[in-house]
Amino acid sequence: MKRFFVLVLLLPWLGCRPAPVSCPERLRVDVGPLEPAQFLSQSIAAAKVAGADAFEPLAGALVSEGEQLGRFVELPTERCIAVFARTGASVRDVDLFVFDDSGDVLAADEAPSSAAAVMVCPPHPKRVYVAARVVSGTGLFAMGAVTVPPAAAEAVARALVVRGRPGEDTGKLAAWPGLERRLRERRAALGSRWEDVRRASLTLDPHATATLSVRVEPQRCLDIFATSSEEIATLSLDVLDREGRVVAHGRPMSSEQALVVCSPSAEELTLALRPRGARGTAAVVVATSPRGAAVELAAQAEVASTMPLLAIESALARHRKRPGTHQTAADGVAEAGRVKAIALELAPGCTRWDVVGGAPLGRFRVELWSREGELLDRADAGPSAALFACAPKATPVRLEIVSLGERGPFVVEQTAGPRAPILEAHSRAAARIFQRIEAAAGPVDLGALDGVEVVDASPRHERTITVGEGCAEWFVAADEPRSLLLDAVPLGTRRLGQARGTGLAVLETCAETSAEASLRVSASEQGTVLLLRR
Repeated sequence: MKRFFVLVLLLPWLGCRPAPVSCPERLRVDVGPLEPAQFLSQSIAAAKVAGADAFEPLAGALVSEGEQLGRFVELPTERCIAVFARTGASVRDVDLFVFDDSGDVLAADEAPSSAAAVMVCPPHPKRVYVAARVVSGTGLFAMGAVTVPPAAAEAVARALVVRGRPGEDTGKLAAWPGLERRLRERRAALGSRWEDVRRASLTLDPHATATLSVRVEPQRCLDIFATSSEEIATLSLDVLDREGRVVAHGRPMSSEQALVVCSPSAEELTLALRPRGARGTAAVVVATSPRGAAVELAAQAEVASTMPLLAIESALARHRKRPGTHQTAADGVAEAGRVKAIALELAPGCTRWDVVGGAPLGRFRVELWSREGELLDRADAGPSAALFACAPKATPVRLEIVSLGERGPFVVEQTAGPRAPILEAHSRAAARIFQRIEAAAGPVDLGALDGVEVVDASPRHERTITVGEGCAEWFVAADEPRSLLLDAVPLGTRRLGQARGTGLAVLETCAETSAEASLRVSASEQGTVLLLRR
């Protein structure tokens, strides 16, 4: 017994014999990353059957909710690129974006789905940034790309279920059919550029007010769009500032509400929605504009403004801290429903008038008219507004002001600038450019439009421009409120962008190195416009 016992104890140290005892297989561990080609094999095969070229892996990982993955991708000149992401069953929603170097979105798929795909076709930048965002869930994720001949783009797009190409839905508002299309049409009519900052679905009850908080940044505008479900025939929408004052009110008797609210300073706003007569839901989409966009929007939208109200002495003291000379030209009291006219004189060159209001005067409308009855400039503003006009010789003008709310005092201050023959011949267009620069960058120098030129505005007008390293702004302005289009088309692979506006359009171009491009200036009516690069 003793010998047998010792032998049993030693067996584990002697190892396994080939027979009749069998050993378990050794555990094999792959410590490498998730291989995208294997995870995406079905999508790759479908894309290649539809006509796609080579596949390139972009990312493979275990991801969690809220995580973002991205990388730069160099694009072939004459090929489209299709980027697609697929996830495991435990990831319920993933979004996919393609950005250019200036940060503009070239394509996006924001559908509530665990699969996403986008496509970008020539003309496109040489380099893009591809980013994926996990909206919901935790699990495996893989992302890859295929190059696609333009002739096969439609077939590959169908095979991969591509969304978000220019003029198409991104899927972000799939729960509200047709809403994304209506938003695209609305923002194209408004002009400028818009970026969504808030999307929400609210449950509405006629016995209670539903609220949503949004923030507007200094010198920016918010486009607020709300639409209700079919159970609700009438929806009311109010925008309130932090003191509870109503800044803007939607139009009555409608199931859709759309407002533009601009602010000279950062403000916290509250959207208050309430249905009449029935319960239901509402979709609310809020987008923000670039700095100074109010000048581009005023002709297309009724623009409301937030404003701090100060006593006239305090408002003037704050205004006079700005650089430049301050010469008082007139003062008075603005009344609601009654236009007050003030005779002024426009000196040779360009002149600026600042209209500063004091409490309780809030919003007001101010217009500048020539002796012949031509509108030189106007603003719906508060608590202050700047007007600009240019003339080759001393000219009498008339300033008209009316309160859009409470009766209150105002002061008009005048600043004269240097002679500028081109601006004097196109005073209204020059005023639009001055106002846009003022709104975006602060007090404008009346001699700051060096390099402005007169060009024909038509689809046939095209010129070669040199886009230097870094970013630049292109302004095109008309004397009349015509629809304008600026379109920068590459002479190679770099897509520069497009801008629309009424009376004024502003396009920002950005480049890593100097490049040449074709700039097209179009208008709804034939005529001349001012073109300026800053």
